[in-house]
Amino acid sequence: MKAIMKYSNYIGALVIAFTSFSVQASITLFSEDFESGLGQWNPIGTGVLVADPADPLSGNDVLSFTGLGSGGDIFSANPFYASSQIYTISFDYLSAGKRGFPTNDLGGFVGIGDGKPGSHTWIAGTQASYPGLSVVLTHNGTWTNYSITIDANTGTFVHGGTPMNGMPLYLFLEDFIGSDAKAGNVYFDNILVTAVPEPETYAMLLAGLSLLGFMAHRRKEAAL
Repeated sequence: MKAIMKYSNYIGALVIAFTSFSVQASITLFSEDFESGLGQWNPIGTGVLVADPADPLSGNDVLSFTGLGSGGDIFSANPFYASSQIYTISFDYLSAGKRGFPTNDLGGFVGIGDGKPGSHTWIAGTQASYPGLSVVLTHNGTWTNYSITIDANTGTFVHGGTPMNGMPLYLFLEDFIGSDAKAGNVYFDNILVTAVPEPETYAMLLAGLSLLGFMAHRRKEAAL
């Protein structure tokens, strides 16, 4: 009976560990809420911190731009990398149209690349016709959260003949010069880059759980 309880405890502990791992499976590689300056970015380009236009008295700082760019304007200072090459990039986006200017393409773009600027791929932007975008950013006058999962192993992440799989990547943002030609009307906040662990990690945990379950079952049968 004690042996059965002992192995039952092992199984319970492994189940708890596996559940905890599953909940925390995404590994945070980069996080930015713009409340501590722009120390995580280099070069900064025309990126500036401004008061949240949706609530100027809240004390919340967000990223905007004093000029228009192309090929990336503000870059994460340090690259991120996960062996699985599967990343989720989430961020809040707001565009504020001004009288006399179109509201469907104000120019906010998000990309990843292996250098500054180096090879790069745009993953989100305000032009539906722009090639390769995973998400089209819309103008609705309010903060909108976007979450994009990308697989850098795929052929999509090749620019100028250079594949990006297996390489550390940088995140970059801009107010695109080919948009409405008006700087300072797009905003970013609460950026998070997470990685999905290798599938083998899950497989090892499941294999261990199955093995302990089998051993406990055999011991239980032997005890009867």
